[in-house]
Amino acid sequence: MRIFLPAPLSAPLSGLRSGLVSGLILSLSALLLSACVSGPAVRVEPAVYDLGRVEALPATPLALSAVDVHAPSWLDSRAMQYRRSDEPARRQNFIESRWAATPAELLAVTLRQQLGAAGGEGCRLRVELEEWIQVFDNNGQSRQQLAAQVALRSSRSDGLIERRGFSLEQAAGTSAREGVSATIVLEKQLAAGIQSWLQSLPKGKDLAARCKA
Repeated sequence: MRIFLPAPLSAPLSGLRSGLVSGLILSLSALLLSACVSGPAVRVEPAVYDLGRVEALPATPLALSAVDVHAPSWLDSRAMQYRRSDEPARRQNFIESRWAATPAELLAVTLRQQLGAAGGEGCRLRVELEEWIQVFDNNGQSRQQLAAQVALRSSRSDGLIERRGFSLEQAAGTSAREGVSATIVLEKQLAAGIQSWLQSLPKGKDLAARCKA
C-alpha cells in the first residue's frame, strides 16, 4: 500500500519569497538603468551682468576729489530685483540672473570713470541710491527704474554745498537681460545729468573755497 505524504508547508512560502526577491531585483535594475540614462541633474549657473564699458565724459570746471555711492539695505546684494505692478509692495529676485556686484559698487565704478574723480581737495560727490529695479506691467512689458539723491560736499568737513534728486525710467522689454540693457542706458543718463548739473553751478573762488573747507 502506498502512502502519500502532503508537501511541506514551506514549499509555497519558499516560492513566494523567490518571486518577491526576483521582482525586487528587477525593480532596482530598472531604477539604476533609468538613472544611468538620464544622468545627474544639471545645475544651471545664473547669468552675471555688469554695466559694460564706459567712457569718460568731457571734464567740468569743477574738479571732484571722490565719488561715493551708498544704498539702502534691500539694495545691498547682487540680486537682480523686480516687482509686478499688481504687487507694488513686493520685491522679487530673478533666479537665473544676477549682478556682478552690488548696485552701489557698479554705479560707483562707472561714475568715477565718467566724471573723473581725481583725488585732491576738490568737492566730493555723494550719491544715495534710492531705487534700482525692473517693474513688470500686466501686459508683460517692463520698465527699469533708477532714483538717486546726489549731494556735493566739501572734502574736509563733509559740509553740504548743493543737492539734487534724479528719478529716471526706461522701457525694459520682457526679460532680465533687457532690464540690464535698460539699466546701462539709465546709468549713462544719470552720469550726463550729474555732469550737466555740476556745470550749471555758479563758478568762482567761493565754490572752490567751500569745496576745500
